[in-house]
Amino acid sequence: MLREGVETWEAAFEKARKQGNKVGMQSADHHRHEYGDQIKTLMAFKAGLGRFCRTYAYVAQLIDFGDPELENFAAFAKLLQKRLNGEPPETVDLKGLVLTGFDIKQRDDTPGEAGEAPVLKPIGPGGQVRTGDDPHYVREIIDRLNRLFGNATPLRDQATFVNHIVAIAKENDVVVAQVENNTREQALKGNLPGAVQQGVVRALSSHQKLATLVLKSDRQAMSALTDVIYELLRDHRTIDVDDLDV
Repeated sequence: MLREGVETWEAAFEKARKQGNKVGMQSADHHRHEYGDQIKTLMAFKAGLGRFCRTYAYVAQLIDFGDPELENFAAFAKLLQKRLNGEPPETVDLKGLVLTGFDIKQRDDTPGEAGEAPVLKPIGPGGQVRTGDDPHYVREIIDRLNRLFGNATPLRDQATFVNHIVAIAKENDVVVAQVENNTREQALKGNLPGAVQQGVVRALSSHQKLATLVLKSDRQAMSALTDVIYELLRDHRTIDVDDLDV
């Protein structure tokens, strides 16, 4: 509804501009921004809700909260997140996740002052919404795609392939939580590389040429692709294909 409102006032703005009606342009632009701000608020809520669901699913496998109300709220939040993505209720699966592929290692944490034990910092609120890609970011993405794939396929196909791998990686709540809650070095030692490789294998049916290129190349190609996927997951981004024309 809000997007339709934006489109309506954009049309009104263009009509007023063609007529030279400055007052009409200002009014339409004001209403257009109002709808845009409401969309940003809802997107921020949706992003924060997703971050809570992923973080809870990750932490709940390590710690028994012993709080039925929190568990019920997390189940409701996960259901709401699915519904906000447009999925019908009958397709929503709320089965629990199983923790796999983890290691328990000794950490070299430095004690605080006066021998105090280090304190685990809480997870931030999140919910920030990206409003658009700047030209510098787009040029950097183009350069990295060129280094990774060369001229094997059109640039748009390469971006679509990368976005497809990002979408597959997002299906794994543990991977997303590891990316959000750890440093780059730690995240790349977790489940992400395996998830990217599995995503490339799954993409053979839809992006055969690029997927085959990555699988047949040396480890550096897979590592470079994993780096790109990590940054997109970390920044809650996908590559805007339309921006590649800049």
